[in-house]
Amino acid sequence: MAELDVDPAELGPLVAALAGVPGGGWVNCSPEVADEDRPPPQGPFAIFGTVGPAVPTATYVPSRPGRGGAVQPAEAGIQHGAGRRAALRLRQSGPGIPAGWRVVQDHPRRGLVVRLPDGVPDGDVLRWLVDAAAALCSVPTTGRWRASVYGRAGT
Repeated sequence: MAELDVDPAELGPLVAALAGVPGGGWVNCSPEVADEDRPPPQGPFAIFGTVGPAVPTATYVPSRPGRGGAVQPAEAGIQHGAGRRAALRLRQSGPGIPAGWRVVQDHPRRGLVVRLPDGVPDGDVLRWLVDAAAALCSVPTTGRWRASVYGRAGT
C-alpha cells in the first residue's frame, strides 16, 4: 500500500502510483478535514444508521481479470453522508454521471457505485471521483486529499 497526499488540481502523481502497481490494484481517497471541522465519531450503533459518513471515501477499481478469464469491468464508488439519490444530486448540482457510466448502486448508507465502460482513462475516473465526492461532502475541507493505493493479493 502506498499513501499519498493529493492536490486535486494535479492528479498525475495518483494516476502514476496506480499505474505502477503490478497486476493492477485500487485506490481509496478522501478529502482532508481540519480538526475543528471534523464531525464527532458516529459511535457503535452507526452500523444501523441510514446514512454514510459525513467525510466521503471515494474508491476506484480498474478493470481486472475475473474468474474463467472474464474481465471484470472498472467501477468507481463513493461512500457518503449525502443521503438518498446521490446520482440525482450529482446530475443537478455536481459533475453529473458521465455518458456511458451505469449506476449500479445508489444507497444512502452503502453509497453510490458506477460501472464504467471499457477504455475510460484512469485520470478521467479519478477526476470525476474527486469532483463528485467533494460535491457530496457535508463538512468543510482543506482542499487537499489523502489517497491509499493498494495492490492485489499475490502481486
